[in-house]
Amino acid sequence: MTDYARIDLSRLRTLSLAQRPSKVRTEDPARLGRARASLAEFVAALPKILFGEDLRAVLNAIVGAHRAGRPVVLGMGAHVIKFGLSPVIIDLMGRGVLTCVAMNGAGPIHDVEAGLKDGVFLKAFTIAQNLGANLRDFTTVNIDMLPHYRPTVNVVQRPAGVGGRGFTLNGRHGLLIPLLAFAVVDPLGG
Repeated sequence: MTDYARIDLSRLRTLSLAQRPSKVRTEDPARLGRARASLAEFVAALPKILFGEDLRAVLNAIVGAHRAGRPVVLGMGAHVIKFGLSPVIIDLMGRGVLTCVAMNGAGPIHDVEAGLKDGVFLKAFTIAQNLGANLRDFTTVNIDMLPHYRPTVNVVQRPAGVGGRGFTLNGRHGLLIPLLAFAVVDPLGG
């Protein structure tokens, strides 16, 4: 006789799916798109949980800031340039969506060892705050292929803890940045 045959099923409690609490509602999963769907339809069809909600929140924050005349600052490392995404960044600057691009030394001069210093973002944030900038109601986003402790804490958690919201979008720069750029430009009228 096998061990599973000795399990006493008389003490097993069952619950219907309707009674069981769930983190995912029936309206939350992704929807299938139609042929030739717009980018807005694609974004709307993403799941209404986790990454899909985070991506929509980031898009809304960028579009909302631009429409309100508030600054949209891109802090980036050299990988954005290395992946050939400079034209996307330049286009967003030309449209007035990006009001400032800040990068570490590896951006203009790709000498990673000499150019990277810890805490660049937090230092700039602190300086702006000390100069009287109203750093409330803002959004920070860490876009990287893998989650890392330092950017998660310094870019997403700490600044968001003093008046904003922080998000992490994990994935390849070559896909996420153009997707984000196209999805921002779309509601702004091209």
